[in-house]
Amino acid sequence: MNKYKKKTLTRREIKRLEASKRFKDALTRLLDSQKFGSPLTTEVVPPPYKINYLTVEREAGFSTGALRNYPEIKQLIDYECNPDRDFDKPDKANEYAELKFAKQEILDLKKRLVLEKQKIKSIELSLRNSHIQNNELLMALDKVLTPQQRQKIYADKVTGLFGVKHNF
Repeated sequence: MNKYKKKTLTRREIKRLEASKRFKDALTRLLDSQKFGSPLTTEVVPPPYKINYLTVEREAGFSTGALRNYPEIKQLIDYECNPDRDFDKPDKANEYAELKFAKQEILDLKKRLVLEKQKIKSIELSLRNSHIQNNELLMALDKVLTPQQRQKIYADKVTGLFGVKHNF
């Protein structure tokens, strides 16, 4: 992989970023409306309301439960609703998101491992085939050579192994 290659976003990532922006915009509208008391700033949710997951989902134009895939937005809503709460401790939604991310990473690594094993098998097969071809070529060459030519080729190898020089 080229580490300098520019990564393009998939459709899913683009939609996820857009949805996250809509949730954040809805939360800011609700907070501004609640702080400054102007009911015209909210688009869907009529006052009086509490800021919670449901009102943010409605204001953003999503169905109930759409925030389940956005733990960072849920944590932001929790912080806005309960500013005195200690948010340094890991949140359950954060733990779930990290677990989900780790599982996805494991799946990606398993896929990568399968691909690497397939590459290794294909390389082993091509190596085995080339070894067979080399053996066939050597056998064909050996059949073509006369006994005197074979003696000339192999005499140097035999003397090198045993240290004895023969004159054939």
